[in-house]
Amino acid sequence: MKRIPFFTLTIFAMILSLGSTVYAKKHSKTKDDAFWENYIFFHIIGNNEVEAVGIDTDYAEAKGYYDSDFSLKRSKKTTFNYPSTINHEGKKYKLTRLSEYRSSDYFEKHDIKIIPAKGQSFNVKSSPLDGRLYEENGLPLNYLNAVTRITIPDTMEYIGTGSLAHCYSLEEVDFAKKYDYLTFGDYVFVSNKIKSIKIPEGTYKLGTMALGTIPDISLPKSLKKIGDYVVNAYTNKISIAPNNPRFKITDGILYSKDESVLYSASANVSKNIVISSKVREIRPCAFTKANIKTVTFKNKFISRIPSGTFADCKKLTEVKGLKEIKQIDYAAFAGCSKLKNIGNPKVLYGVSEAAFWDTKKPAIKLYGKAKMNKYAFEKPELGPEE
Repeated sequence: MKRIPFFTLTIFAMILSLGSTVYAKKHSKTKDDAFWENYIFFHIIGNNEVEAVGIDTDYAEAKGYYDSDFSLKRSKKTTFNYPSTINHEGKKYKLTRLSEYRSSDYFEKHDIKIIPAKGQSFNVKSSPLDGRLYEENGLPLNYLNAVTRITIPDTMEYIGTGSLAHCYSLEEVDFAKKYDYLTFGDYVFVSNKIKSIKIPEGTYKLGTMALGTIPDISLPKSLKKIGDYVVNAYTNKISIAPNNPRFKITDGILYSKDESVLYSASANVSKNIVISSKVREIRPCAFTKANIKTVTFKNKFISRIPSGTFADCKKLTEVKGLKEIKQIDYAAFAGCSKLKNIGNPKVLYGVSEAAFWDTKKPAIKLYGKAKMNKYAFEKPELGPEE
């Protein structure tokens, strides 16, 4: 089980009552803008719509959705169904969102030495409902570590950041055939047992690392926006609907259709990469942890090496073809212990902190009054959220 970035809070939806006197319907009354119904805590977000926030702790354990000891040795298959609609006090609500929650720091826990962007936090802001949920013996829905299968109804519009992260036993996600408009936040599927996932039609956006380390992914025609590191060094197989007008895979690398943007590399990328002359932009963390040895840029005027671009590429020895670089960003080559040179560009305007952290100092020539951060080859001080 690969565990990648994160989270401790989320969301969630429907459960049938146990039908026993031990569990009367839990807190079946509205409190301000939230309510309990069938052991699920929902937040009203307007227009008779709700987002799923949490589940009653005792109920989750009794139903086998949550293992408080984290032993996870059960062989039982457990399904959790998000409801499409919820009836509460004479009103009918539609479930359209899974809440966002605070995450743990993946990079601290999983021995990844760099942070993809300076100052970037892997925590989302705590929900104002968090305190109320805990006070009433509630459990964030991404704590359902014993669930092996979940279903997402066709009413869903947004699957929140970290909302299904750390569902360690999760093996399968059943989506509806199609959605009217569905978006995924960041780090949605982090730390699970999912081997393959097909993102449904109607999906508009996938956030940063939304699919975690799922090895086999399929992307739909409808996809218009994709975050950093969605395809990554753990992606062994990727397919894109042939009629998708915005993205394509070439030699294991995800590009925009016209190749002007290079998003990221899969596990199938060549060890000796030649980057198309059409590329004008490289996205952060594009090659993080990739098993590559050399990189040759056909476009000599790539002006920026973004944060984390080649971080932890432990076999990378050489970068060729660069002529003029405005900036090498935070952790761009961090952890590249075998790197000998970056092509000796004639012009290099600036190098950010930690750009070459834990890397042997390659030959670098700065232009004029250009500056190299004093921590370019060292780990900078990190804040508590980083």
